[in-house]
Amino acid sequence: ILLAGLAVILPLRGGLLNIGVEGQIYMGGLAAAAAALLLPEMPAIIQLPICVLAGALGGGLWGMIPGYLKAYHGLNEVILTILMNFIAINFVSYIAGGPMMQEGAPYPYSNEIRQDLWLPIIMPATDAHAGVAIGVALALIMFFVLRYSTAGFALDMVGRNVNAALYAGVPVKGYVVGVMFVAGALGGLAGAFEVLGLKYRLYHHFSS
Repeated sequence: ILLAGLAVILPLRGGLLNIGVEGQIYMGGLAAAAAALLLPEMPAIIQLPICVLAGALGGGLWGMIPGYLKAYHGLNEVILTILMNFIAINFVSYIAGGPMMQEGAPYPYSNEIRQDLWLPIIMPATDAHAGVAIGVALALIMFFVLRYSTAGFALDMVGRNVNAALYAGVPVKGYVVGVMFVAGALGGLAGAFEVLGLKYRLYHHFSS
C-alpha cells in the first residue's frame, strides 16, 4: 500500500494522475515471478536482487507506455492507465492459468518460488518482510528528492505551469515519460514484494 501510494504521489507532483498502479503491480509481480521461476538457478544473493529489479522494470515499462503517449501524442493518461489496468490483470491471469500454471493446480497459480528467494522476515511471527523497510526507505528518499533536489523542483514546475517550465528550459516530455517510468517501477516493486514476500507464487488476481 505504501509503494502504491508513492506511485500515485510522484506523478501527481508533476500534474499527472497515475490511475494505473494496479496494472503496474500485476506486471511487476509477473516479472518477479518469471525471474524467480524461469531463469537458470543461481545463488540467492544474486537471483533475489534480479527478481526485485525485474519487478521494478516490469512495472516501470508498463507505466512508461502511458507516459510516452501523454508526452508525445497528447493522450489522456487517466484513461490510458485505467484501461491498461484491465489489460495487465487479464494478461497475468492468462499467464498464471496457462504457460506458468502449476501442473494439476486447482486454481490458476504458478509453481512455488524456492524458499531462498523469499524476502526475509524482519519481525518474527508476522508477515512483515524486508519489502516494508525498502518501502519506508523509498518514501524518505522521495521526500528529500521532491523537496530539496533540482529534479524535484523541476517536476513541481511542470505540474504547476508547463509553459513556465518550458520557458525555464525544463525538458517537459522527458520528465513526463521519466516520472511515469519511476512511478510504474514503484508499483512494480509492490507487486514483486507481494509475490516474493507473501504469496510465494504468481496467483490469478493476486493483488487486493
